[in-house]
Amino acid sequence: MPTFSQTPGELDVEAVLGTDFALSLNFTNTISDFTFEAAIVLNEFPSQIIFPLTTSIIGTNTVTLTLSDTQTNTIGVISNKKWYLNRTKDGIKQMVLSGRFQISDIPIGQNQVQEFVLINDLTVSSLYAVGAHGATGATGATGAQGATGIAGIDGSTGAIGSTGATGLGATGDTGSTGATGATGVTGATGIGATGATGFAGPAGATGVQGATGATGTSGDGYRIKGTVANLASLPSFGNQIGDIYIVTDQFGHGYSYDGSAWNDVGEMKGPLGSTGATGPAGATGITGATGPQGATGQQGTPGGATGLTGATGLTGATGATGETGATGDTGLTGATGATGLQGTPGGATGATGSTGLDGATGHIGSTGATGIGATGATGPQGTPGGATGATGATGAIGPVGATGPAGATGPSGVTGATGVVPTNALFTTITTTGEASFGKIVETKQVLSGGSASLNLNTATLFYVTINAATTFSFLNPPSSPKVFSFTVQTVGNGPSYSVNWPASVKWQYNFTPSVTSTSGKIDTFIFLTHDGGSNWFGFISGQNA
Repeated sequence: MPTFSQTPGELDVEAVLGTDFALSLNFTNTISDFTFEAAIVLNEFPSQIIFPLTTSIIGTNTVTLTLSDTQTNTIGVISNKKWYLNRTKDGIKQMVLSGRFQISDIPIGQNQVQEFVLINDLTVSSLYAVGAHGATGATGATGAQGATGIAGIDGSTGAIGSTGATGLGATGDTGSTGATGATGVTGATGIGATGATGFAGPAGATGVQGATGATGTSGDGYRIKGTVANLASLPSFGNQIGDIYIVTDQFGHGYSYDGSAWNDVGEMKGPLGSTGATGPAGATGITGATGPQGATGQQGTPGGATGLTGATGLTGATGATGETGATGDTGLTGATGATGLQGTPGGATGATGSTGLDGATGHIGSTGATGIGATGATGPQGTPGGATGATGATGAIGPVGATGPAGATGPSGVTGATGVVPTNALFTTITTTGEASFGKIVETKQVLSGGSASLNLNTATLFYVTINAATTFSFLNPPSSPKVFSFTVQTVGNGPSYSVNWPASVKWQYNFTPSVTSTSGKIDTFIFLTHDGGSNWFGFISGQNA
């Protein structure tokens, strides 16, 4: 849309926190075929944030600007914030008024226009900003007499001219009468048409109407000069209007110099940058080989062989039972193989020493033959064939052989070389406790259209969405808490204006959801960040109408 450059009228406006606000603007010509927009500029750097005022056309000559008590509470206490009123006709936009907007937490009175400007066929007059409805104050003292109006020019003989509309100040003196002949046109009193009556503010003595001041020169821009620890550290000399310092103990608020004092202009910070990708972990070095197992030490020699079991004496004949053969000796247990020496660490694992051979099992003595004689009469108890041989004493257990000395500790294996991340590698998860260096990191872009725009955060970190229909966004598959994650959305205008709805979990600055640019081909960029698994998303405006 083309914009007509014109110096606007200046009007400083005040409102009261938590109360309704209304501003009436009267124009001398019909304005019913115009459209108007007005807004407060809450922030201009690094990106502009505005809060719109509700505009309404009353009749054919009046525009009203309003804020509800809820809206003044939402904005909060502000001072020296820019505001503007634009009007549009036949595709051409003009700024009619601008100035400073203030919301105070104490009652204020009326404010009047600082300067008037003629824009084509429109003359702005009788502008009032009002506070909350208050009780009618006592009648103020009568103000001083206004200056005498400019004398009307001598007109030609004719009808008496119409009386000019009453101006803002006290009624000026009647213009001087023209020369004899026709009565000259009576000079217009005051500035313009009678303004709409503002709501009554707290009454005070009516001050003298001051002369309209000349338009001030353009103000200096803001310059961020640096950071100081506290308010006492703000420099007291060498400052210029527009210098800003960020004060650490004031929660990062900026303080701007206005030529005589430092003023709080609110928190100064840009959008949070996206978190860089985690670097890959280096490959683990090769573990050194385990040294060989040393041989087991020799088993000590037993104290002596187990004595032979004595032969069992003969049982008297019944016929006599044949003698039981003697039990063969138990074979000796074979010695345990020696334990191998402890190998040097770092080498290959040594073979396990061989197990000693089992000693052979002694032969079992043969069973004596059963007597073959007939069973005779039981004879007298026969004399035992012989006394049972005494059991041989158990040989004493030999001492345990001494444990062989431990092999010396082998040297540590060589540390493996640091792993190298291959070119164009893809990783699902990378964890490192140290530093990691990367070359070019490439993230994934996904192209979508308006409508139901479901953003799958497992597949991309930049979503390029053409707004060609009413669009509702949803954010799917964020990483779990407390992992920190961010991604980018770029919206592309398609001409018509469509509604755009963000998830309810998105939090915007000042709790104000930004408008999305609808101009065809124009791009808005938004960044979203979470650290609690997507329960809350913090939204930031990176740029608009690009």
